Amino acid sequence: MQYAVTRKKGTERAVSGENLDTKDTGIYCCVCCGSPLFGAAAKFDSGTGWPSFTAPVKPTSLRTDVDNPWHGRRT
Repeated sequence: MQYAVTRKKGTERAVSGENLDTKDTGIYCCVCCGSPLFGAAAKFDSGTGWPSFTAPVKPTSLRTDVDNPWHGRRT
C-alpha cells in the first residue's frame, strides 16, 4: 500500500490509516526517504477520512501535482 500511494499516486481506503486519529506531537516523515514533511501541530480533521495538514515543514519538503480523476480536480 505504501508503494502504491507514494510511487503510483494511489490512495488508501478512507478512515483506514493508522495516523487518522493520532494526536501525538512530533513530525510526520516520508516513508520512502525519511525527510520531514509535516509537523503534528499542522494536522487537522478535514472530515474526509484522511489526515490533513495546513502546511509542510518547509515549502520544498514536497511536490504537488494536479490530478483530474473522474469525480473532479484535486492537488
